Amino acid sequence: MIRQPERSDGVCMFRGRKRRFRQGPDRLQQESCRRRRTVEPDILQRLSTLLCRCSRLVLLVANESRSYRAEGDMPARIVASAREDWMPLKSLLVHLDPTGHSLQRLQAAVAMAARHHARLTGLYVKDLSVAQLTQQRAAELGLYPADELNRVIGSFDTAIETAAATAREQFERATQAAGVQAEWLCEAGKADEIVPLRARSVDLCILGHWKPEMENLPYLPRLVEQVLFLSGRPTLIIPGTDGTTDPGRHVLVGWDGSRAAARAVHDALPIIAAAEHTTVLTVNATEGDGASGEDIVRHFNAHGATATTVCIQAETSDIGEAILRHAESIKADMIVAGCYGHSRLRELILGGVTRTLLRQITLPVLMSS
Repeated sequence: MIRQPERSDGVCMFRGRKRRFRQGPDRLQQESCRRRRTVEPDILQRLSTLLCRCSRLVLLVANESRSYRAEGDMPARIVASAREDWMPLKSLLVHLDPTGHSLQRLQAAVAMAARHHARLTGLYVKDLSVAQLTQQRAAELGLYPADELNRVIGSFDTAIETAAATAREQFERATQAAGVQAEWLCEAGKADEIVPLRARSVDLCILGHWKPEMENLPYLPRLVEQVLFLSGRPTLIIPGTDGTTDPGRHVLVGWDGSRAAARAVHDALPIIAAAEHTTVLTVNATEGDGASGEDIVRHFNAHGATATTVCIQAETSDIGEAILRHAESIKADMIVAGCYGHSRLRELILGGVTRTLLRQITLPVLMSS
């Protein structure tokens, strides 16, 4: 540390860490010049070496980039690194109910959890069916005697507890057989209120698809929409028809360049990256309209996925059915699509791709809102 001069005769006092010495002004200036002449060549040499190394690195990256475009493939180390860029599926939630198609939904959920090494939570909501609600309301209005009312309510409680115990037994047996880490939740209330709340803390929610011929539970017709709009998480809807119990090996992406499609694609990226093949389907796409599938295919390839693009033509009112037909023709086992490309009011009045997919679903569909 340099201290202020203590004498006025031109001699300055300097204090070092271990010793004290005295120097005159001319001596200091000569020493400073000698040090600069010694240090500057050393700094220039180091800068030159650093620039040379940076130039070599830029050339190496450019050569590898050209090889990617020429060969259409990336080195294995780059692919392995790209696969780690997205967040993997580590927590799944499957909603189970007393319908006859709940077991197939459970099998699909267990298969996905096993493939992605994810934790699977089974959620069962104890609720009354429409027939049970009708009888309970009639009893409460006095249409049944008091003792009959107690008997009716008791029979409902017994039926609900039996159905919940059966679902839990099936869940535990399936997860143990597959070696999947599992958790069981059973709550009383309305499923269209409980499931969206529970789905907010998982990576993917798996639901069943409601049809009029299924058991008439009051919440089923609106459960899918409630989860899509209130949970903020991607939702996989499993159809009630007999089909694949291991979805996600051949994925069909319905791509139109919209925000909803981009959100669904990003949420499904762990599934797409792990799939054997992904087909990006565009309908009535024209060059320069932003709906071309080439850009999103390159995005998938950058994440280590194998993807191709297909463009088909269809009537505007038939886009949803065209997507379903093409998925069946290429034997895809999952569809990824954005949810509600139009406003909800217009969607309810005019129909649309989303509503067509939900009504005529024939294979698992992953949607995000």
